[in-house]
Amino acid sequence: MFIILTVTGLRQAIVKAIPNNLKAGIGAGIGLFIAFLGLKNAGIMVSDSATLLGLGDMTSAPVILAIVGLIVTAVLMYKNVKGSILIGMAITTVLAWITKVAPGPAGIVAWPNLGAWSSEALFKLSGFKTLGILGVVEVVFAFFFVDMFDTIGTLVGVAKRSNMLDKDGNLPKIDKAMLADAIGTCFGAAAGTPTVTTYVESASGVAAGGKTGLTALTVAVCFLVFGLFFSPIVAAVPGFATAPALIIVGVLMMQSIKDVDWSDFSEALPTFAAISFMPFTFSISNGIAFSFIFYSLVKLLSGKGKEVHWLMYVLSLAFVLKFVFL
Repeated sequence: MFIILTVTGLRQAIVKAIPNNLKAGIGAGIGLFIAFLGLKNAGIMVSDSATLLGLGDMTSAPVILAIVGLIVTAVLMYKNVKGSILIGMAITTVLAWITKVAPGPAGIVAWPNLGAWSSEALFKLSGFKTLGILGVVEVVFAFFFVDMFDTIGTLVGVAKRSNMLDKDGNLPKIDKAMLADAIGTCFGAAAGTPTVTTYVESASGVAAGGKTGLTALTVAVCFLVFGLFFSPIVAAVPGFATAPALIIVGVLMMQSIKDVDWSDFSEALPTFAAISFMPFTFSISNGIAFSFIFYSLVKLLSGKGKEVHWLMYVLSLAFVLKFVFL
């Protein structure tokens, strides 16, 4: 479904149908969502039975180290130090190892067990046996909606942050990015790995100055080398050490909020929905869904229905049906 919709140009058409205010809101919403994840991983924000969310233990060692890492990274960013986010993560991780807050790496090099992966996960497609045909169809449609709009939101948000959108708010050559994402999603699923798709963490590459495909290729090679052969070191990096990077990237992504026209409430409410629903519902797809629905309904009932692209109406209806039946 991903590949078919991409090749036929429907996914690209969806991106073009999104109004510029919503695109800016999607970028800001992703920033807030990323920062939310960072605060959660750092232990600064925790669940609370009375208020849903609350402040964590600010005297705990992980929280203190996360805050130290955040300050160090922010100072490096201010001084325009190359690789400041990575340096901040490294300093936080080493401090955690030295202070015994987190265990150090069990080793340096570890050979991957590709045999176990190929025998247990590669092309097994066991879902048909456990769920049945109808169960698989329902799961496929549910993930299809989430993954497609997560990808669209991430592409729009990251492209907005990197100033890659043209004067009309569209991303040139987006069809190639979509096709790469579609093929990766299908192959990754068949190979038995976590979903290979466009991730919001891509914003960290943009924050570091990445502008071309060379950035992605470099990251891919590093993932291949470190993920396969230096996994003990990667596994020893604690979650609170990566939290400052997420918070910093969230700050950078939030900058797109300045491009929103808040004077028109028919634009302001849907844009606010995109910004707020992403972190509050823990889903980029949900943020896009509610922003689309609010945009279509408010414009239509305000007598501005002709300003809305017909695809927005179709997608809004599709999201409503998704919430009802899936």
